[in-house]
Amino acid sequence: MNSAIIVAGGKGSRMNSSLPKQFLQLNDYPILYYTLEKFFRNDYVDEIIIVIHEDYLDSEHLLNSIPPFADRGKYKIVSGGSTRQESVYKGFQNLASKSEIVLVHDGVRPFVSPDIISKNIRKCQEQNAILTAYPATNTLKTVQDGIVQSTLDRDKIWQAQTPQTFEKKLLQKGLERARAQNITGTDEASIVEKISNVHILKGNKDNIKITHQEDLLIAKAILKG
Repeated sequence: MNSAIIVAGGKGSRMNSSLPKQFLQLNDYPILYYTLEKFFRNDYVDEIIIVIHEDYLDSEHLLNSIPPFADRGKYKIVSGGSTRQESVYKGFQNLASKSEIVLVHDGVRPFVSPDIISKNIRKCQEQNAILTAYPATNTLKTVQDGIVQSTLDRDKIWQAQTPQTFEKKLLQKGLERARAQNITGTDEASIVEKISNVHILKGNKDNIKITHQEDLLIAKAILKG
């Protein structure tokens, strides 16, 4: 059984909006709608756990974000935690017992392709930890106190995206280890890579995370294109 945890529990502080960014309108629908649509339409995804801030669990905003064709028996809505990691953990606790592969995806990455979702699942069946990522195209520097310290080898730098996909038992081990040792990772791969190899699956540049106001303009351009 393949399960997806869609993390949409943020409150949109970096967007400077009173409404969480996952519920902001992107042309005809909320951002979260486009994300969920991709997973509900994927035949390889058997279960979807939608993690939402507790203030919006019964909101019209959430209702408008669920595609009308969504099978009610296929998804569950749960409240998130104070951090992304805690939200993922809460989502994990609600997975079906027979779940074997778990995808974790940002609710505000609406342009993930159906092909990337399917490839994550197939690749995870062979290699138990998969990170969708895209090669860096800019020259990257390490900086301290406003002074450049070094130039990184761009050929070795990849920009992490989601979904990030894991064998369920491995993700559980990583999440529980992080909780026990009070470790906060920036994503699930950063937690799992402490205990296992994480393999790269090349994503695409359109799989952006909508975080700031200018990202909405980029998103509208992607939709138009």
